[in-house]
Amino acid sequence: MTAAWQADFVAVIALIGLSANYVAQRSGLSTRFPDPAQTMPQMVFGIALMAMVYAVNPAIRGASMLVVAMTLIFGAFILPPAKCRQLGWLAVVALGCAMLVSSATNPPAYPPPVEAFHFLLIALVLPSSPHWPGNSVRCARNRKTRVRNCSSPWSNCTWWRPAMS
Repeated sequence: MTAAWQADFVAVIALIGLSANYVAQRSGLSTRFPDPAQTMPQMVFGIALMAMVYAVNPAIRGASMLVVAMTLIFGAFILPPAKCRQLGWLAVVALGCAMLVSSATNPPAYPPPVEAFHFLLIALVLPSSPHWPGNSVRCARNRKTRVRNCSSPWSNCTWWRPAMS
């Protein structure tokens, strides 16, 4: 069971971080930085916060992994691919540490075999998730180009045509 003070602590951390970002954005302080939107710091904060949520509340640990994946996909539209990969591996390490500590300190709520499966899942999914939006956009562009350059989208396909003899 989650201790109330742990949930309160995570909520206070979230409130402080979100408030600091809001003040930096609205006051113009963030315009002094190379990335005025502070995308990377916001994503690192979000990943760290979701790792804390994972460790504090076992009932929503599956949802917290999905929120981390959505955070990484958000960054894929803005950050370069190398930074997205770094963030993906940071997310794996942060959630992996949360899983390890939670499993060691509270095995009934965080059974080690389940946590091992969760870790395998995030190790496979999170480092690749920032590439999904880029691939979707690239595929959409290729489809538009293909349709524009061809009389039919099927004009270059030969597998469905009957053989002419």
